[in-house]
Amino acid sequence: EEEEEEDVGEGGGLQLQREAEVPNGELALLLAQSDVLHTGGASLKAEGFRLLLENRAEHHDNREFLWRLARAYADMYESAEDEQVKSRYAQKGREEAEEALQKNGLNADCHKWFAVLAALALEHGSMHSKLKSSHLLKEHLDRALALRDDDPMCYYLLGRWCYEVSSWDWLERKAAAALYRSPPTCTLHDALENFLKAEALSPGFSRTVRLYVAKCHKQLGNTSEASSWTRLALEMPTSGHPGDEATKLEAELRLLTDRRV
Repeated sequence: EEEEEEDVGEGGGLQLQREAEVPNGELALLLAQSDVLHTGGASLKAEGFRLLLENRAEHHDNREFLWRLARAYADMYESAEDEQVKSRYAQKGREEAEEALQKNGLNADCHKWFAVLAALALEHGSMHSKLKSSHLLKEHLDRALALRDDDPMCYYLLGRWCYEVSSWDWLERKAAAALYRSPPTCTLHDALENFLKAEALSPGFSRTVRLYVAKCHKQLGNTSEASSWTRLALEMPTSGHPGDEATKLEAELRLLTDRRV
Protein backbone atom coordinates (compact mmCIF):
# COMPACT_ATOMS: atom_id res chain seq x y z
CA GLU A 1 0.00 0.00 0.00
CA GLU A 2 2.90 2.35 0.81
CA GLU A 3 4.42 1.71 -2.62
CA GLU A 4 1.10 2.62 -4.27
CA GLU A 5 0.98 5.94 -2.42
CA GLU A 6 4.56 6.74 -3.50
CA ASP A 7 3.63 6.03 -7.12
CA VAL A 8 0.68 8.42 -6.94
CA GLY A 9 2.90 11.18 -5.63
CA GLU A 10 5.35 10.69 -8.51
CA GLY A 11 2.68 10.58 -11.19
CA GLY A 12 2.76 6.79 -11.34
CA GLY A 13 -0.92 6.60 -10.44
CA LEU A 14 -1.93 8.63 -13.47
CA GLN A 15 0.20 6.41 -15.69
CA LEU A 16 -1.40 3.28 -14.25
CA GLN A 17 -4.84 4.77 -14.88
CA ARG A 18 -3.96 5.35 -18.55
CA GLU A 19 -2.63 1.81 -18.84
CA ALA A 20 -5.70 0.29 -17.18
CA GLU A 21 -8.24 -1.49 -19.31
CA VAL A 22 -10.09 0.88 -21.62
CA PRO A 23 -13.66 -0.25 -22.31
CA ASN A 24 -14.45 -0.74 -25.96
CA GLY A 25 -17.15 -2.15 -28.18
CA GLU A 26 -20.37 -3.20 -26.48
CA LEU A 27 -19.17 -2.25 -22.97
CA ALA A 28 -18.14 1.23 -24.10
CA LEU A 29 -21.62 1.80 -25.54
CA LEU A 30 -23.21 0.52 -22.34
CA LEU A 31 -21.14 2.87 -20.18
CA ALA A 32 -21.85 5.82 -22.47
CA GLN A 33 -25.58 5.11 -22.26
CA SER A 34 -25.29 4.90 -18.47
CA ASP A 35 -23.56 8.29 -18.35
CA VAL A 36 -26.33 9.90 -20.41
CA LEU A 37 -29.13 8.38 -18.29
CA HIS A 38 -27.36 9.55 -15.12
CA THR A 39 -27.77 13.17 -16.23
CA GLY A 40 -31.54 12.82 -16.61
CA GLY A 41 -34.44 12.93 -14.20
CA ALA A 42 -35.50 10.26 -11.72
CA SER A 43 -37.13 7.99 -14.34
CA LEU A 44 -34.05 8.07 -16.58
CA LYS A 45 -31.76 7.44 -13.61
CA ALA A 46 -33.91 4.43 -12.69
CA GLU A 47 -33.64 3.18 -16.27
CA GLY A 48 -29.86 3.50 -16.07
CA PHE A 49 -29.84 1.60 -12.79
CA ARG A 50 -31.86 -1.27 -14.29
CA LEU A 51 -29.60 -1.32 -17.36
CA LEU A 52 -26.49 -1.75 -15.24
CA LEU A 53 -28.05 -4.36 -12.98
CA GLU A 54 -29.06 -6.42 -16.02
CA ASN A 55 -25.45 -6.41 -17.25
CA ARG A 56 -23.65 -6.88 -13.95
CA ALA A 57 -23.07 -10.62 -14.36
CA GLU A 58 -21.20 -10.03 -17.61
CA HIS A 59 -19.13 -7.02 -16.51
CA HIS A 60 -18.70 -7.56 -12.76
CA ASP A 61 -14.91 -7.60 -13.09
CA ASN A 62 -14.62 -4.19 -14.78
CA ARG A 63 -14.00 -1.23 -12.47
CA GLU A 64 -15.41 1.32 -14.95
CA PHE A 65 -18.67 -0.63 -14.87
CA LEU A 66 -18.64 -1.09 -11.10
CA TRP A 67 -18.16 2.54 -10.10
CA ARG A 68 -21.00 3.49 -12.44
CA LEU A 69 -23.19 0.89 -10.77
CA ALA A 70 -22.25 2.40 -7.40
CA ARG A 71 -23.21 5.82 -8.80
CA ALA A 72 -26.55 4.40 -9.94
CA TYR A 73 -27.22 3.17 -6.41
CA ALA A 74 -26.59 6.73 -5.20
CA ASP A 75 -29.10 7.97 -7.79
CA MET A 76 -31.69 5.50 -6.53
CA TYR A 77 -30.99 6.55 -2.96
CA GLU A 78 -31.78 10.16 -3.83
CA SER A 79 -35.11 9.30 -5.44
CA ALA A 80 -36.27 6.87 -2.72
CA GLU A 81 -38.56 8.07 0.06
CA ASP A 82 -38.59 5.12 2.47
CA GLU A 83 -35.67 5.25 4.93
CA GLN A 84 -35.12 1.48 4.91
CA VAL A 85 -34.99 1.46 1.11
CA LYS A 86 -32.51 4.36 1.19
CA SER A 87 -30.35 2.47 3.67
CA ARG A 88 -30.29 -0.65 1.47
CA TYR A 89 -29.34 1.35 -1.62
CA ALA A 90 -26.54 3.09 0.28
CA GLN A 91 -25.11 -0.14 1.68
CA LYS A 92 -25.29 -2.05 -1.59
CA GLY A 93 -23.79 0.86 -3.51
CA ARG A 94 -20.92 1.08 -1.06
CA GLU A 95 -20.23 -2.63 -1.61
CA GLU A 96 -20.09 -2.12 -5.39
CA ALA A 97 -17.74 0.85 -4.99
CA GLU A 98 -15.53 -1.16 -2.67
CA GLU A 99 -15.31 -3.92 -5.27
CA ALA A 100 -14.41 -1.32 -7.91
CA LEU A 101 -11.57 -0.11 -5.67
CA GLN A 102 -10.25 -3.66 -5.44
CA LYS A 103 -9.94 -3.62 -9.25
CA ASN A 104 -8.03 -0.33 -9.29
CA GLY A 105 -7.18 1.72 -6.20
CA LEU A 106 -5.75 4.54 -8.31
CA ASN A 107 -8.98 5.64 -9.96
CA ALA A 108 -10.51 8.91 -8.78
CA ASP A 109 -14.08 7.88 -9.61
CA CYS A 110 -13.77 4.67 -7.58
CA HIS A 111 -12.66 6.61 -4.50
CA LYS A 112 -15.23 9.34 -5.09
CA TRP A 113 -18.24 7.04 -5.31
CA PHE A 114 -17.04 4.94 -2.40
CA ALA A 115 -16.94 8.17 -0.37
CA VAL A 116 -20.38 9.23 -1.65
CA LEU A 117 -22.00 5.90 -0.75
CA ALA A 118 -20.15 5.70 2.56
CA ALA A 119 -21.49 9.15 3.46
CA LEU A 120 -25.02 8.09 2.52
CA ALA A 121 -24.71 4.90 4.55
CA LEU A 122 -23.57 6.92 7.57
CA GLU A 123 -26.84 8.86 7.47
CA HIS A 124 -28.50 5.69 8.75
CA GLY A 125 -25.83 4.52 11.19
CA SER A 126 -25.37 4.77 14.94
CA MET A 127 -23.02 7.26 16.55
CA HIS A 128 -20.43 4.51 17.02
CA SER A 129 -20.59 3.39 13.38
CA LYS A 130 -20.35 7.01 12.21
CA LEU A 131 -17.24 7.60 14.29
CA LYS A 132 -15.63 4.35 13.11
CA SER A 133 -16.33 5.15 9.45
CA SER A 134 -15.37 8.82 9.66
CA HIS A 135 -11.67 8.18 9.15
CA LEU A 136 -12.32 5.86 6.20
CA LEU A 137 -14.56 8.42 4.51
CA LYS A 138 -11.95 11.16 4.88
CA GLU A 139 -9.22 8.85 3.56
CA HIS A 140 -11.09 8.12 0.33
CA LEU A 141 -12.02 11.77 -0.21
CA ASP A 142 -8.36 12.72 0.14
CA ARG A 143 -7.35 10.02 -2.35
CA ALA A 144 -10.02 11.07 -4.85
CA LEU A 145 -8.90 14.71 -4.66
CA ALA A 146 -5.23 13.72 -4.94
CA LEU A 147 -6.06 12.00 -8.22
CA ARG A 148 -8.43 14.71 -9.51
CA ASP A 149 -8.72 18.00 -7.63
CA ASP A 150 -11.54 19.66 -9.59
CA ASP A 151 -14.56 17.63 -8.46
CA PRO A 152 -17.18 19.77 -6.66
CA MET A 153 -18.92 16.78 -5.11
CA CYS A 154 -15.73 15.70 -3.33
CA TYR A 155 -15.26 19.19 -1.90
CA TYR A 156 -18.92 19.21 -0.79
CA LEU A 157 -18.45 15.87 0.98
CA LEU A 158 -15.22 17.11 2.55
CA GLY A 159 -17.12 20.17 3.73
CA ARG A 160 -19.78 17.93 5.26
CA TRP A 161 -17.09 15.87 6.97
CA CYS A 162 -15.46 18.99 8.40
CA TYR A 163 -18.83 20.36 9.48
CA GLU A 164 -19.78 17.16 11.28
CA VAL A 165 -16.43 16.90 13.06
CA SER A 166 -16.55 20.57 14.10
CA SER A 167 -20.06 19.97 15.50
CA TRP A 168 -19.24 16.94 17.66
CA ASP A 169 -20.49 17.28 21.22
CA TRP A 170 -18.43 16.27 24.26
CA LEU A 171 -19.68 12.67 24.17
CA GLU A 172 -18.77 12.24 20.51
CA ARG A 173 -15.34 13.78 21.11
CA LYS A 174 -14.77 11.44 24.04
CA ALA A 175 -15.81 8.43 21.93
CA ALA A 176 -13.54 9.56 19.08
CA ALA A 177 -10.62 9.88 21.50
CA ALA A 178 -11.20 6.27 22.55
CA LEU A 179 -11.27 5.08 18.92
CA TYR A 180 -8.36 7.07 17.47
CA ARG A 181 -4.90 7.84 18.74
CA SER A 182 -5.23 11.26 17.12
CA PRO A 183 -8.94 12.13 16.79
CA PRO A 184 -9.81 14.29 13.77
CA THR A 185 -10.28 18.00 14.35
CA CYS A 186 -11.89 20.60 12.09
CA THR A 187 -13.40 24.05 12.33
CA LEU A 188 -16.43 25.71 10.79
CA HIS A 189 -14.00 27.77 8.72
CA ASP A 190 -12.59 24.53 7.24
CA ALA A 191 -16.10 23.39 6.35
CA LEU A 192 -17.00 26.74 4.81
CA GLU A 193 -13.82 26.77 2.73
CA ASN A 194 -14.66 23.40 1.19
CA PHE A 195 -18.31 24.31 0.51
CA LEU A 196 -17.18 27.51 -1.21
CA LYS A 197 -14.63 25.53 -3.24
CA ALA A 198 -17.43 23.25 -4.49
CA GLU A 199 -19.52 26.29 -5.42
CA ALA A 200 -16.56 27.98 -7.16
CA LEU A 201 -15.81 24.88 -9.25
CA SER A 202 -19.46 24.55 -10.33
CA PRO A 203 -21.71 27.51 -9.45
CA GLY A 204 -25.18 26.24 -8.58
CA PHE A 205 -23.83 22.69 -8.33
CA SER A 206 -26.12 21.93 -5.41
CA ARG A 207 -28.91 23.58 -3.45
CA THR A 208 -27.58 21.79 -0.37
CA VAL A 209 -24.08 23.24 -0.84
CA ARG A 210 -25.53 26.74 -0.69
CA LEU A 211 -27.62 25.88 2.35
CA TYR A 212 -24.50 24.68 4.15
CA VAL A 213 -22.60 27.82 3.16
CA ALA A 214 -25.47 29.79 4.71
CA LYS A 215 -25.45 27.54 7.79
CA CYS A 216 -21.73 28.08 8.34
CA HIS A 217 -22.05 31.86 7.95
CA LYS A 218 -24.96 31.88 10.38
CA GLN A 219 -23.01 29.97 13.03
CA LEU A 220 -20.00 32.24 12.49
CA GLY A 221 -22.20 35.28 13.11
CA ASN A 222 -22.23 36.50 9.49
CA THR A 223 -26.00 37.04 9.38
CA SER A 224 -26.07 39.09 6.18
CA GLU A 225 -23.98 36.51 4.28
CA ALA A 226 -26.11 33.71 5.67
CA SER A 227 -29.28 35.42 4.46
CA SER A 228 -27.85 36.02 0.98
CA TRP A 229 -26.73 32.42 0.56
CA THR A 230 -30.07 31.15 1.83
CA ARG A 231 -31.88 33.17 -0.84
CA LEU A 232 -29.51 31.83 -3.50
CA ALA A 233 -30.23 28.28 -2.34
CA LEU A 234 -34.00 28.70 -2.24
CA GLU A 235 -34.00 30.08 -5.79
CA MET A 236 -32.74 26.71 -7.02
CA PRO A 237 -35.13 23.85 -7.84
CA THR A 238 -35.28 20.86 -5.53
CA SER A 239 -34.35 17.40 -6.77
CA GLY A 240 -35.19 14.00 -5.35
CA HIS A 241 -36.24 13.60 -1.73
CA PRO A 242 -33.85 15.58 0.47
CA GLY A 243 -34.51 13.73 3.73
CA ASP A 244 -35.22 14.95 7.24
CA GLU A 245 -31.87 16.63 7.90
CA ALA A 246 -31.89 18.73 4.72
CA THR A 247 -35.55 19.63 5.27
CA LYS A 248 -34.80 20.83 8.82
CA LEU A 249 -31.79 22.78 7.58
CA GLU A 250 -33.88 24.53 4.95
CA ALA A 251 -36.66 25.31 7.42
CA GLU A 252 -34.16 26.79 9.87
CA LEU A 253 -32.52 28.96 7.24
CA ARG A 254 -35.81 30.13 5.75
CA LEU A 255 -36.26 32.16 8.92
CA LEU A 256 -33.36 34.33 7.76
CA THR A 257 -35.13 35.27 4.55
CA ASP A 258 -38.31 36.12 6.44
CA ARG A 259 -36.48 38.83 8.35
CA ARG A 260 -34.80 41.95 7.08
CA VAL A 261 -31.25 41.90 8.26
